[in-house]
Amino acid sequence: MIKIVYAGDRDIPLIHLLMQRAFAEYDMTDAPSSAMDETMDSIQAAREDGEQGLIAYMDNEPVDMVRFQVHEDAIYFYRLAVIPEQRGCGVATSILKELENIARIDHKMSITCRVRALVTRNVHLYQSLGYKIIGECRVHKASGQEVPVAIMRKHI
Repeated sequence: MIKIVYAGDRDIPLIHLLMQRAFAEYDMTDAPSSAMDETMDSIQAAREDGEQGLIAYMDNEPVDMVRFQVHEDAIYFYRLAVIPEQRGCGVATSILKELENIARIDHKMSITCRVRALVTRNVHLYQSLGYKIIGECRVHKASGQEVPVAIMRKHI
């Protein structure tokens, strides 16, 4: 059973831990994820700037989290992080469905995210949930690498 709760300030260490575990796979690539550079202080600063978060639990163990911003007519999410051993169990789908419920309750028109275009499993996941690619961009990493990014949106 998957339980999803809003993250509070006391959950910052947990958010950080889940992010580090989920994004570690990119650490050994030519273009590591900037998630690995985040600290508890940077997460706290983002929360003070209006960021919110959700944490998913399976059997009372934290396995996933997502951070998001609520804007005037949309929700923008980022850092969706499922720990590797729980991938493929429906946790990401569940947390995204909860984000859609939040959008509906708040009368938002859409949900938007950016995803590494070359991580096709993530692009396919979002597409299977009704997200469409609405644009592309490139993120320039400190290593000099450029990472192609798909901008995806789902209308609510």
